Amino acid sequence: MTSRRKRYTTPDFWFTEDGDFKIDSDGDLKDTLLDETRAVIQEVRTVVSADSGDWVLYPKIGANLSSLRGAPASTDIGKVAAARITEALLSAKILSPEEFIVMPLMIEGFLIIRITIASPTGEVSINFGYDSSNKQFIGY
Repeated sequence: MTSRRKRYTTPDFWFTEDGDFKIDSDGDLKDTLLDETRAVIQEVRTVVSADSGDWVLYPKIGANLSSLRGAPASTDIGKVAAARITEALLSAKILSPEEFIVMPLMIEGFLIIRITIASPTGEVSINFGYDSSNKQFIGY
C-alpha cells in the first residue's frame, strides 16, 4: 500500500467532478500539487462512480452502485451502498480502515452518502445523494 504521506504529497492531474482535465490560469493542465487532499478525493470519486470492468487497466476498481439504480431511496439501500463503497476503497488500497468512514443518511426521504476522510490537514467530506425520481446516484 502506498504510504499515507506519499498519497497526500504526490501530485496528479486535476480533474473536474465530470472527469475532465482542468486548465490552469497559464493555459497548462492544472495539477494537485498545491492541494494535498485533491488527488485522494479524485481517487475516491473514481471508485465510487465506477463499476468493476469500467477501467481496462484496473478492471476490479469500482463500488458497483449502478446495480442499485431503480430502487427507492431507503435506509437499506444506504447501508448496501456504504458497504460497497467501503469494500471498494479498501480493496483498491486507496484508504486504510482508520482513515475514512462512510455514512448513509436518510433526511426527509432523501438518501445522502457522506464519506469522511481523515487527511493530514484535517477532515474532508465527500457527499452525494440518491435521486429517487431518476433512480440514480448524483453528486460524486
